[in-house]
Order: sequence, then C-alpha cells, then structure tokens
Amino acid sequence: EVSLAASKTPIAIDINATLAAANPERPLKRLLADRIYIAEQKADLDGVPDEGTVQALARSFRTARLETLRLRVAVAGAGIFALLFLAAAGLYLVAEERAVRIEQTCSTIVDELERGWNLIESFRTTQFGKLIASVAEDLAKLPRPSDFNCDPG
Repeated sequence: EVSLAASKTPIAIDINATLAAANPERPLKRLLADRIYIAEQKADLDGVPDEGTVQALARSFRTARLETLRLRVAVAGAGIFALLFLAAAGLYLVAEERAVRIEQTCSTIVDELERGWNLIESFRTTQFGKLIASVAEDLAKLPRPSDFNCDPG
C-alpha cells in the first residue's frame, strides 16, 4: 500500500502461487491485480524469499538500468546526428546562395565583355575606328565572351 501511495510499482513475490490463487475480493489481491509477480515455490510460506529470487530480481534491475543507459546514449547520439544534419543543411543553403551570386557575377562579366566586343566591332566600321585600328587590334586580343562558361555543371 505504501508503494502504491507513492506511485511506485510494487513487485510481489508470489510464494507457492498464494497471490494468484487468492480470493479476488481480498484487499491485497485487488491492490496487486495488475502488478508484477515473481513466482517462487518453497515449503515455508511465511519465510523470506530465497536468495536466488532476490538476486534474480536485482539482476533484472541492473539489466533495466543498463537498457535505460543504452537508450539514453542512443538518444544522445541521435540528437548529435540531428544537430550535424541541421548544420550541414545550413551550410548547404549558404553554399547554394553563394553559387547563385557567383553565377550572376559571371553572367554580368560575360555580358560586359559582349558589350565591349560589340563596341569594338562598331569602331571598325567608323572613321574614328579606322584611326584607332591599331588600338582596336590590341583590344581584340581580349578574351571572347564565348570563351567563358558560367554554367557550374
């Protein structure tokens, strides 16, 4: 009754099936109706449980604690992996944003080169362009826009 009042699960050692065979109307039987029973057979009904039963009970508690520890370690590991995933996802988004900016910058550079080439071509057809043909030839050594590829793939 003390264990139940403290919200603790009592473990009853059922010697010679005394609890299992008890009248369901008895208060102890009603209190322990859905609790854990450990069956034990012995001649003395009023004696203490065998040492083997107590040791088996202690072993089961150690096993339960070990399982709890394993579960906590597994949850901690899963938490660490979740944090690593979030960090990797954040870094991926930053890298994608920077790649888009670099591609836009590259496209702007290629567009400016194209505009420069068009200007050079227009100089070649004018009187002024003929006067500065030698300069235009030097400018013609600039890389062609078709030499650049902004496609990251």
